[in-house]
Amino acid sequence: DCVSGRCSASFTCANKLSNGKACGANDDCVNGKCNAITQSCGGGKLVNNEICAQDKDCVSGRCDLILDCSSGRCSSSFKCANKLSNGKTCGEDDDCVDGNCNTISGSLLKSCGGGKLVNYEICGQDLECSSGRCSSS
Repeated sequence: DCVSGRCSASFTCANKLSNGKACGANDDCVNGKCNAITQSCGGGKLVNNEICAQDKDCVSGRCDLILDCSSGRCSSSFKCANKLSNGKTCGEDDDCVDGNCNTISGSLLKSCGGGKLVNYEICGQDLECSSGRCSSS
């Protein structure tokens, strides 16, 4: 029995969540409404790093699938994220600020704007990088 009326996933009493925060039940939210589709309080848009299902669920307009698993197997951990600038690795047009995710010339990778990748982006070969050097090749 929590004074706040909300028991967290770790089975401890916790404050109720504000609009846009990820929720699991109506009593998780300050306004008493957890949107069943977006799983967010108030049915509003989700903020960055909150779990989402589609781009339209997010304030930023971009739902990013995180694929960073050493095991090679990833669960669906969709999270809202900012749109990407030119030179960042992308998967589809709506990942990018300018709306253009294009294949890098001579490569299978895509980047926002279709140009070479900026430093610290994952690459497979030197020709994909604006610096001319891919440290992972």
